[in-house]
Amino acid sequence: HLQNQAQRHGGSIYARAVQGLTRLDFSGYVSVRGSAGISGAAIYLDEAGTPGNPARVQLNWNEPPPERRLYSSMSGSSGSQAQRQGALVHVSATHGTAQAVLRHLLIRANFVGEAFRVSGRNAQGGAQLYVSDSEIIGSEQAGAVLRAQVGDLADFSRITLGASDFGSALFGGELRYLRLHSSVIYQPGSNLLALEGDTPVFAEYLLVHDSSDLPNSTSVLQGDPRYINDSSLRGTDLRLQPDSPALDFAPVPSGVAIDLDGNPRVADHASITNAFGPLDLG
Repeated sequence: HLQNQAQRHGGSIYARAVQGLTRLDFSGYVSVRGSAGISGAAIYLDEAGTPGNPARVQLNWNEPPPERRLYSSMSGSSGSQAQRQGALVHVSATHGTAQAVLRHLLIRANFVGEAFRVSGRNAQGGAQLYVSDSEIIGSEQAGAVLRAQVGDLADFSRITLGASDFGSALFGGELRYLRLHSSVIYQPGSNLLALEGDTPVFAEYLLVHDSSDLPNSTSVLQGDPRYINDSSLRGTDLRLQPDSPALDFAPVPSGVAIDLDGNPRVADHASITNAFGPLDLG
């Protein structure tokens, strides 16, 4: 259990690489709780090499279900909107690569500027974020899911996102590319994208509340995922009802065996015709 005050360029977990490789590997039960300040984060990865000697910082966090947690909170005693500027996870690169790989996490109850922030892109790569097999739910008065400040890439695969209070757009900023895959993203009232520059989007096998921001694809559906309960931020159950259009929709990737409850990840429903495969979205 880690808890700290993450102020400017600080974090409950702060990893900085000046040369070579700095790597963190989390496994088992880890709970991160912190206060994200103006430029701080609950988890802050900071690559700070030089042009002739780029460094690499990497976080691998793979929580075996069902033990998974990732929390943060707003900074400042006043609770004003101006204080909600930090991030849950901030990945920053100057001349090398900073990479966060997060899997099997329950990411909820956050009061932050963004859940994820990536900043920095260069010839070596830059700031990279991979989030998979996770839930992002119950965030209140948060700015966005992702804010990219000229980052390298962000990849969200097999995530369930919803029952939150985000800002006007869920994914914003500039990246070399953004990938959304095999996920349920249902947050009515927020635009899906507010990307800048020429950020390409690779989107497939999705169920979303609004597909107008995404490239046309037969594997992208717009509609209600039919959660068991998404009526409140705190009492949320984003499991899928038997009539959900997200069931039996996507192909099965390698290495995906169990869900967040510890049950088999793939359950091919005999009464449902597979759209592209037996994997349920999210």
